[in-house]
Amino acid sequence: AARDAPPPPPQPQLPSNSELSSSELIRSERSNSGFKGVYKVSSGATPYRVQVYRKGTVVHLGRYATAEEAARVYAATPEGIADLAARNAPPTPRPAKRPAPLPAVPPSSSAAASKQSSAVQLITSATNKTGFKGVYKLGSGATPY
Repeated sequence: AARDAPPPPPQPQLPSNSELSSSELIRSERSNSGFKGVYKVSSGATPYRVQVYRKGTVVHLGRYATAEEAARVYAATPEGIADLAARNAPPTPRPAKRPAPLPAVPPSSSAAASKQSSAVQLITSATNKTGFKGVYKLGSGATPY
């Protein structure tokens, strides 16, 4: 019965560190090395350190002689693979802009203003000094509210 089962589908092969081209390395303007996850920490034989953040913890992955060598190590990590996939993914559409707020209507004693204000329900508040929910005194000018 096990012989009759079809073979599993082939798994996509991830490139090894040496197969990654320079364009597949994740660049970063914020890193002092120019690559994400790679930091220059000294001037010795292995001055570039690779680190990733996993579950809120810094994980050091070693030190390397060149920034590009260290960037290849980062690119082979799950974090690097996810960064590369996100970089190559199509852009997500931006949400629609919110409509502009309605202009403020100055108070008026006209009939239209009183008819309009009757459609607004004011909610009173016993704990607010102004007596209304959501209304606060800002200063002591001509219009302190």
